[in-house]
Amino acid sequence: MKKFWLIAKHEYLRHVLRKRFILSILSMPIFFAFIIAMGFVSAYLQYDRTPIGYVDHSGLLENAQPDPSAQDVFEYAEILAFADETAARAALEAGEIRAYYVLSPDYLQTGTVQVIANEAKGTEGQSQFRNFLIYNLLKDRPAEERQRLVEGPQLEIRSLDG
Repeated sequence: MKKFWLIAKHEYLRHVLRKRFILSILSMPIFFAFIIAMGFVSAYLQYDRTPIGYVDHSGLLENAQPDPSAQDVFEYAEILAFADETAARAALEAGEIRAYYVLSPDYLQTGTVQVIANEAKGTEGQSQFRNFLIYNLLKDRPAEERQRLVEGPQLEIRSLDG
């Protein structure tokens, strides 16, 4: 039995101490780190940081301020105000903005917002403009109330059997 353990130890050390075994063991974490880094790089390169424009016929965004929570690297694109749709369309055609939003004069009653863009892109611009709009509509509210309105209701669901 003693020779069995001696042979097992010899065979184990002979295979484990080879350069290719050590290289294969060390290469797995490097490979996974590379895959994760490539995922982050591809997500970063896919995001369009071209500014977004808006035309406010309702007057609600007269003194609009950028949403401080939207300063994330992946989420932030500058939001520019335009006096009229002609100026916004000219900026869109010149490639200065990727899209512009038009708030209707009766926005508070209807909630109508029109989006004009050259091509359909992802939803990141829409969500950023939505957050910008919500922030500016609620900026005069107390912080706790603003947070609750943005978060929405907290639902707790229980079944009859507990």
